[in-house]
Amino acid sequence: MRASVWLSLVILAACQNPASNGTDGPPGAHNPDGGGVDNGLYPFAYGMNYGYYNSSLTDVKASTLAFAAGGRSHRHKLTEPFLDQWGDSIHVNELDTMTKGGQSALICFLIGASAAHSNAPSGGDLEHYSPKNLYEPIFTTTGDVNPNNYWAAFVARVVTNYKPYIHQWEVWNEPDQVGGNWQATQSWTTSPPKPSDLGWWNDSIFAYIRMLRVTYAVVHKLDPDGKVTLGGIGYPSFLNAILRYTDEQTAGAVDAAHPDKGGAYFDIVSYHYYPVFAPGNSDVGAAGLNKARQALEAELDKAGVTGKTFVVTESGAPRYAFGSTPGGTAYARNYLAKAMTLAQSVGTGRIDWFILGDGVDAGASTDGFSYMGLYENLKPVTDPKNAIMTETGIAYATLAGALAGSLADRAATAALTLPSGTRGVALRTSDGKPAWVLWAETSDENGTGTVTLPSSGAVELRRWDYAKTQSADTRTPASGQVTIDVTSSPVVVLGK
Repeated sequence: MRASVWLSLVILAACQNPASNGTDGPPGAHNPDGGGVDNGLYPFAYGMNYGYYNSSLTDVKASTLAFAAGGRSHRHKLTEPFLDQWGDSIHVNELDTMTKGGQSALICFLIGASAAHSNAPSGGDLEHYSPKNLYEPIFTTTGDVNPNNYWAAFVARVVTNYKPYIHQWEVWNEPDQVGGNWQATQSWTTSPPKPSDLGWWNDSIFAYIRMLRVTYAVVHKLDPDGKVTLGGIGYPSFLNAILRYTDEQTAGAVDAAHPDKGGAYFDIVSYHYYPVFAPGNSDVGAAGLNKARQALEAELDKAGVTGKTFVVTESGAPRYAFGSTPGGTAYARNYLAKAMTLAQSVGTGRIDWFILGDGVDAGASTDGFSYMGLYENLKPVTDPKNAIMTETGIAYATLAGALAGSLADRAATAALTLPSGTRGVALRTSDGKPAWVLWAETSDENGTGTVTLPSSGAVELRRWDYAKTQSADTRTPASGQVTIDVTSSPVVVLGK
């Protein structure tokens, strides 16, 4: 699902948020492990949004393409109409194949009741209207999931069949989508969002909190490892409203039947971010992703809510610039590497790149979202061997190929003595060796610089196109230090 212009306000607000202090450094209150001790070591899932291209390019084939282009995880999607048509276990074999092929840490967004179970009008988009019967009891008197609560029953079907493969459940997709009416969001910190504001939900904020409550109860009953995440939100004011109200139907009030506000019913904050709605180069875009997180953290802090983690289930950048929006081949691949590295450095658990492949040929569209793919147009591709990887895909394959399973090391990052105009993050690879991602900051994509790292042995440099060239450079230390030349395109440095 692509986000639209509504995210422009999110990015601008995040960049101006006083809580960010103009930085994108590690937060202090919201730990990656969900509220325990923050040890400063942050894992990361290199994720993917697959999309749909043709009936021959199945999810398993898409998974093969994704893995070749860096995607070690993905954001799955399940709807009630899909399961009704094909059976509850339709994707079990696919997910089994994917996980055996190396995919892990999958996340799934749940959306779309069947026509009989939806509040959508006749002919309305089932993925843009709330389910019926949300306020039926979640469980029967015997403790079973209530079949008359249609959403609870759907969640139970999904979790029962897919919990061997998926433990993170995202509730809806962009429920705070307002189209071009961003002005409506300005009142949400004092008044509840109106159903008419929420074009991809079309119901009250109280009903969305109710759906969170239903999902949370069912997931945590059926899967001890299950986590519930918000549905890829964009506006801090929407999170403010979730944290301010309960699922009481008329006013979101606290009462005996509705004792907890919305913060009680999710484990993870999922947000969407696209840098194209703010001017600037890939450095500005990547820094903005963490500033958007800080704006959401500020709402949690104001509400006194702790123990939440963060994921980004959609982000992407175009290989072409249209009008006044940024873009370009270097912009897109540099944004990807910088955004993922900086997100991991503050404990964000994943980014699911939008999207696996372009949907049109070059020159056929003036919409930047058509050209965020890791592959050129996949619409006519039926065999993965015929897919053509873009520079964005090559950069992703280089990054994930070197660092999948790594831990960002906050202390080692803080200890770096990087000269002005350069950035970097220190990590530990899956086998415990030191690693770094380094680059030069600039107003365009043509920066250069030099970085000195402490090292007792030789290091290997993998430039952005290593996945294609398989050609690495080696630097030998002198007096316990190694000198690295950097550009605006991040380089992965691996200790030996």
